[in-house]
Amino acid sequence: MFFHIIIVSILLFLLLFYPFKLSCIYSYAKLHMLTWLIIATG
Repeated sequence: MFFHIIIVSILLFLLLFYPFKLSCIYSYAKLHMLTWLIIATG
């Protein structure tokens, strides 16, 4: 239940701040994918 509350709060945060943080979220997503690629290949 606590984990569900965390997910809902994160979704609400993204909905509220998505127009302002679009570039930050996009760059963070690219960095995250790059990290996973390094982990998968390394």
